[in-house]
Amino acid sequence: MTRVVRSQTLSISEKEFISAAKALGEGDLYILFREILPNVWPSVIPLFMMTISGNIVAESGLSFLGLGDPNVASWGKTSTMASRAFYAGSWWGILFPGLVLTLTIVSLNLMSDYIINVLTKAEK
Repeated sequence: MTRVVRSQTLSISEKEFISAAKALGEGDLYILFREILPNVWPSVIPLFMMTISGNIVAESGLSFLGLGDPNVASWGKTSTMASRAFYAGSWWGILFPGLVLTLTIVSLNLMSDYIINVLTKAEK
């Protein structure tokens, strides 16, 4: 994420509107907050949400394998118990933990899209 922010900031700082703001005598903080950050956010927010989604999936996978904290409730622990119920004959037990995990990750991605749309409409 740091590399993306740095590369976006460097590419935006070379644009003409930054040179125009400097020519008008705008300060560095003004240029940072009014010119650079609004152009960097649309590429940072999806990366941030994908990082959160990846961490949720990684934690649930490790907990499913039994490598998580046994004293903390997690989706991986719930999925482990559901898989035991699945082998005992109740197929619906594994449906709900997987569905909730999937809906959480999809909702994070939809929130990311919504935030980007709101930010880009606010700039126009």
